[in-house]
Amino acid sequence: MKKIRSKYSNPDFRFARFKLGQIDFGIDIRSVKEMLRYSNITAIPEAPDFIEGTVELRGMSVPVIDLRRRFALETASDRPEQIMLVVINDSGAKSVAGTEPGGGGIITGLLIDEICDVAMGCKEAMIKTKSKQKRSWDGCVEAVVETGSGSVFVIDLKRLLSSSEVEALKSPLFQTPG
Repeated sequence: MKKIRSKYSNPDFRFARFKLGQIDFGIDIRSVKEMLRYSNITAIPEAPDFIEGTVELRGMSVPVIDLRRRFALETASDRPEQIMLVVINDSGAKSVAGTEPGGGGIITGLLIDEICDVAMGCKEAMIKTKSKQKRSWDGCVEAVVETGSGSVFVIDLKRLLSSSEVEALKSPLFQTPG
């Protein structure tokens, strides 16, 4: 990885740090709308494997992504209740279920194990480069930042879904009943 001076090392940069198992991930706090308890998720037949279903959120049907499944991590049966981060994925897709009013991006729920904190800046940031060790989340990681509590993989929400997966979210399966 290449050390850089970037927004991540800027003290004004803040990200929500969360865990999947023992691994720390982060998302730019400006993309996080809210945190909710995992409940009342409606399964969607024929949805991709990592889509848990949809949840009704203020009149919108919001797709819910299980990040453990998305990143091919083992599902722990003894984990505490999951938390859902509601995020805005500004992928450029406009007419998608859970689209932010005004065309601000796709609103998506991300199932996580634990929210840790909101971290500010970091000691050191490294841009993700080709690695000998292949991890299932590598394609979604924009940078790895070093904090006082260890390394955090910062997820780029634009890379979380492929263009064909974004198109799938446009299907009637994910639309809010009118």
